Amino acid sequence: MITSTHRMLAMSEKTVPGNGVTDSRPVIEQGQAQSKRYIAFDMEQIAVDSGSVISASLFGALAGSAALPFPRESFEETIRASSRGVEPSLKAFDVAFSTAREAQPRFEDTTEKTPVPQYTVRGPELKQRNWQQLMARCPQLPPVVQTMALAGCHKIADFQDVDYVTEYLERLESVVQDDVVHGGADGDTDCRSLRQNILPMLWFMTM
Repeated sequence: MITSTHRMLAMSEKTVPGNGVTDSRPVIEQGQAQSKRYIAFDMEQIAVDSGSVISASLFGALAGSAALPFPRESFEETIRASSRGVEPSLKAFDVAFSTAREAQPRFEDTTEKTPVPQYTVRGPELKQRNWQQLMARCPQLPPVVQTMALAGCHKIADFQDVDYVTEYLERLESVVQDDVVHGGADGDTDCRSLRQNILPMLWFMTM
C-alpha cells in the first residue's frame, strides 16, 4: 500500500460543531496490519514545497517502491512528456522517490490540534460593552465547556446579535448550575456530555 498521511477532512468531520477531527492513527495502523508493504508519508506537503501537485509525489513514491518493473527514467520521461509543470513535478517526484526508498518511511503526527479561535468584534459602542460583559461570564463556566461556549457565542452574535447571545449563555449557565446542584463536581460531570451534544443544539435553538 502506498498512501499519503496528510489529512483531508471527511464530511462527517466538517459538519460537527467545534472540533470534529478524528484521530487518523488507527487508519494508519490498519494499513500497516493489512498490507504486505506499507509506504506512507506526507506526499501533499512534498508537492506543496515543490510547487507541484500530489500526483507527482504519488508517482515518485510508486517509482521508489519498485513495485513495478520499470526504471526510474521511465517514470521521469512520462512526466517530461506531459510538458506541463515539468520541473516542479520532477522535484516532487525526486523527493517522494527518495522517501519511499527509505527503510523506515516517515510517519507524521496527523492528529490535528485544535487552534485557539481568534475573533474580531465590531459594532456600536453600546453593543460592544454588552458583548464584553457577556464574555466576562465565559471564564466562569467549567473549563471543559469554555472553548465550545465561546465559539457558540461568536457564532450566534455573527448570525443574530448580542441579545441572542445573552439568551444562549443563560440557558447554558442554567444547565451547568443544575449539574452542580445534582452532584456534578464543579459542573464538570454532565458538562462533558453538554459540550458534545447539548451545546450544538443550543446554538440552533437560539438562532
